[in-house]
Amino acid sequence: MTATKKVISSKEFFETESPKDVVLYVDKTMDIVERIMQLLKAKNWSQKDLAEALNKQPSEISKWLSASHNFTLKTLTKIEAVLDAEIITIK
Repeated sequence: MTATKKVISSKEFFETESPKDVVLYVDKTMDIVERIMQLLKAKNWSQKDLAEALNKQPSEISKWLSASHNFTLKTLTKIEAVLDAEIITIK
């Protein structure tokens, strides 16, 4: 027996409210990426410079900064260390 998937229109898709945790995750990821980009600009660094400082491939940094990466706290602290600035501040 094969399960059938419900096909929805693009209108329905965009009108469907996302779960709150998904919205928060996307917002926070975008904030992190924006902060990293600001720090790179302030240091006059490219993504390649960040990759070299972290001993990573430029393609991995590109993936991180496309907001399709789930940052770990360890990765974020490594980025903070090489950029010498906070990315996340806990109040």
